[in-house]
Amino acid sequence: MFIVEMNAMEEQIDAELEDARYLLTDIPIQILSIILGVFLWIFNKISSGVKWCYDKLYRIYSFFRNPGQNIRNLNVRFMAAVEQLWREMDPLTWVQLIAIIVIFGLFLIAPLASVVVGSFVTESGFSFDLIIQLFSNPAYVPQWQPSNFNWIRPTGAGIVEYWGIDLGIILNSVYVAIVVTIISVILGTFFAFIIARYEFTGKKLLRPLLLFPMLSTPFIGAIGIKWFLNANGFLNNWAFAIFSFFGLEWTRFEFHGLMAIIIVQGFSLFSLVYLNAYSSFMSIDPALEEQAENLGASGFGLFRSVTLPLAMPGIQAGAILTFILSIEDLGTPIVYSEDLQAQKVLAFQVFDSIIGESGKIDPLGPAIGMILLVFALTGFLAIRKYASLRSYTSGSKGGQWNPRTRNLSPKTTILMYLVIIPVLFFALIPQISVMLLSVVQYRSTALIPPLTMDNYAILWNGDIQGAIMNTLKYAGIATVGIVLLGVSAAYIISRRDIPGKTALDMLVTSPIALPGIVIATGYFTLFYNTPFFPMGDLHLLLQCPTWCVNSHSQ
Repeated sequence: MFIVEMNAMEEQIDAELEDARYLLTDIPIQILSIILGVFLWIFNKISSGVKWCYDKLYRIYSFFRNPGQNIRNLNVRFMAAVEQLWREMDPLTWVQLIAIIVIFGLFLIAPLASVVVGSFVTESGFSFDLIIQLFSNPAYVPQWQPSNFNWIRPTGAGIVEYWGIDLGIILNSVYVAIVVTIISVILGTFFAFIIARYEFTGKKLLRPLLLFPMLSTPFIGAIGIKWFLNANGFLNNWAFAIFSFFGLEWTRFEFHGLMAIIIVQGFSLFSLVYLNAYSSFMSIDPALEEQAENLGASGFGLFRSVTLPLAMPGIQAGAILTFILSIEDLGTPIVYSEDLQAQKVLAFQVFDSIIGESGKIDPLGPAIGMILLVFALTGFLAIRKYASLRSYTSGSKGGQWNPRTRNLSPKTTILMYLVIIPVLFFALIPQISVMLLSVVQYRSTALIPPLTMDNYAILWNGDIQGAIMNTLKYAGIATVGIVLLGVSAAYIISRRDIPGKTALDMLVTSPIALPGIVIATGYFTLFYNTPFFPMGDLHLLLQCPTWCVNSHSQ
């Protein structure tokens, strides 16, 4: 009887698994379901935003319906909060809290507030003129002209230039950040899954190599890529020689404008996704995947239906952070600023508004900065909200476990490296190109350009030594300040049950998402001609972009 029941149960499970398999005719239905799901997700987000606004307005309306009683209630809550704060704090903690509030208030909140105020307050008073002027400017909104979509441009010299699609400054920044995020997610998730789930020869060497892109900013990578991937660059010269050896023709290519920004940022920022995705893959409870395998899931189906959803919080957090850093990156547009299209991003326009006129700032600068600030803060709030909602996905029970890993055979390892090495090579082009460029005597069409170590003689230049010492000095001072403020804030948030702890947490973590150029704009508008920013130092700000652009274009 027991055997009969077991056979019947196995037949039932097989039938359910058979029904669960998708037929080829079901693929269009699945695609339509995905599209419908995306629209439903957008609708739910809009509905949530409308509901949130309605709740806030209703609370304000309820307050004014009975202001006397509500004021008394607020007073009671305020006094209770004061008593709780007084009980929790000690003299040292008071010093830490006051230092955090004063420093962040003076050097973060106040500059950002000046940018926001400057977007709406003009010489004639409060007005939306700057915002209206910004969105009515043809340079900032898409014109949808056919020439804007001409991103492949052959030249008469046998070179094909790849440009970005010009949709106006605002949309350019958005779609560049989206494409960079997609590239980073693909590369970062690919490498994270391989490192987390497989054991193979050379893994210990591969892991630190994947962190190399984080050792330099996109600005540094852009300098090398501009030389490495130009028409007569190292890669094109070698490809031309190899194709010529086999009697084939090689068309040289070159990246310009927004396409160059995408390539540089994509290769420089994917490590952010890699770190977050790797952490998510390692924290998945193996029992969840084992249970899915017992139900018939295997291979790509197991990865798609179980492993990837469980790792998605880390992947999405890395993706949003990549989006933020991409949209606020200023160094790459400066390097490629000789291409006018590369200037058509929000970060460069904010920068250009500062240096445009000595002692003044373009009135549109704060308005542009506010738009950039909105994009960055939206991503920052999305990270915080998503992380709090999805913190349960890592595992189903407490304790420690060993991640599921597989040992690859030598043949499989070779095949894997045939895929990994080309991908890793292109991912490390920014670092490889900078190292090569530092020892190149001059640019040449030769396969191996003349090399020299004389370039490093510039380290003995007094100005360069002063710049290095200033960099180390300011970085050291900033590091000490960061450690003191960070440790103090972490101690208060984790060890003191005080009112407003969530707001304090957001305050001290928000700088990671705030565009530096927007904060710099706030410093300029708020502190210019003060002891914090003497008028005599303005020439340093005005000379920097000229030196950068000229040195990179030579």
